[in-house]
Amino acid sequence: MKSARTVLSLAAGLSAMPAIGHALDLPGVQHATGLLRVDYASSDPRSAACFLYSNQRTAVTCLHAVANAAHVTVTFDSGVTNATVKTILKRYDLALLELAAPISATPLDPAASIPDSHAHLEAVGFPANLVNATSQRASLRAIGPNTVEGFVTSPEMRQQLENQGYPALDADVLDLESHVEPGMSGGPLVDKNGMVVGICDGGLENGTTELTWAIGANRISDLLASHENLRTAGGGDAPPVLFSSKLTAQAAGEAVVVGKHTFVKIRTLALEDLINSSHEPLGLSRLATDFAVTHPETFQFDLYRDESSGATFVVPSGARPQVEGNTITLHGANGLVGIRITLTDYNSYSEAIQQGTQFLYNDLPMAPYERWFPNNRWSYLQPVNYRSGLTIQREAFYRLRSGYGRPVQTALSFLTFAGYNHLLLSAAAIRVGLTADFATGTPVDISWGKAVFAIEMLTFAEQGEVTQAPPQEPDSGF
Repeated sequence: MKSARTVLSLAAGLSAMPAIGHALDLPGVQHATGLLRVDYASSDPRSAACFLYSNQRTAVTCLHAVANAAHVTVTFDSGVTNATVKTILKRYDLALLELAAPISATPLDPAASIPDSHAHLEAVGFPANLVNATSQRASLRAIGPNTVEGFVTSPEMRQQLENQGYPALDADVLDLESHVEPGMSGGPLVDKNGMVVGICDGGLENGTTELTWAIGANRISDLLASHENLRTAGGGDAPPVLFSSKLTAQAAGEAVVVGKHTFVKIRTLALEDLINSSHEPLGLSRLATDFAVTHPETFQFDLYRDESSGATFVVPSGARPQVEGNTITLHGANGLVGIRITLTDYNSYSEAIQQGTQFLYNDLPMAPYERWFPNNRWSYLQPVNYRSGLTIQREAFYRLRSGYGRPVQTALSFLTFAGYNHLLLSAAAIRVGLTADFATGTPVDISWGKAVFAIEMLTFAEQGEVTQAPPQEPDSGF
């Protein structure tokens, strides 16, 4: 068997990271799931997952993770071995691997049938390139897209998948209610008995509202019978909608600890990706238009998540969150723009929101004759509720200084509140004075525009379908 030096060098840089996902309580699945390292001749290596199937020298994974590979290494609990692609099923983005040496683990078996919606499932893999397999709780949505095309949210995404050639847009898939992470492609989706229900494949990983799919386990028999090979695969570098993970794409794993919660940096996103997969793509597009944002394609954001609660926030890429007491803070270089984020328990959502706005009066210095006023254009009349129990409320305020002559605006604040399971995740963007430009700022600085977009992305990963549309507000301007 091959030396573990290559894989252990990766583990050395990641072993101190806080865990992403939770430890897998199914030893048989743990032992049968392997970490793929895929090297290419002309691009960055990728990581993905696979699992033993049929015998100890055969594993199933996703085609997009191994297509065009120059070399594939697989690490299981019992050792490391090389792998080659034996056959593929292009339509369903599946590949069958032949291992150079047998693995001392029992291959997994398929479930007898697809479970009912909301039955407890586990998506298993290696999120953020961790060396130990972890799992994410998952279930099947009762109502949702049942083909890959149902997940396509933009012409660009459609073009990416069509150029790739797999999976087919009309391929039937399992719609997952789970925040499956990059690096989990090819991992097994199992039921409580460790039986394979599906193979994790892709989703809208670009954004904070996770919509993911798996290929049904019934397609593995088609893969075993297939005569397709890699020469027929075609395609290029896997698009971000598919869930293999570039090992050198960004420095994931940076952590911010606040009380009992640990927020781990998961990935870096473009503003366009955030808008396309947010709760309110139209509202965010309007925000960009009304504030005359120039070159929004240059805006990049880092996504942080607390795995224990699913609480998720984003910050301008390169900004370094600081912890001050129970609050996460970020400050622009000019001192005029800032972001503050808190995660607290609550009994009454409405009372928690009222308390969440008090920092405007208690923590921000105010001159005589200054007062905060609500801005209805960017505020909800009432919270927006999702079927999963997630509640989102947005509010905006401006501060005026009265006295002699015309009142002068001295500060602005946008706030977002996400409530889930009696936890309130709050974020505020604050601008003091009138000299902070909305659209400019150095790549690692916090401009007003980046701050506002960042706090609008607040969410919990376990979000669901909206039950009440965001209310339309009358125009009032600033």
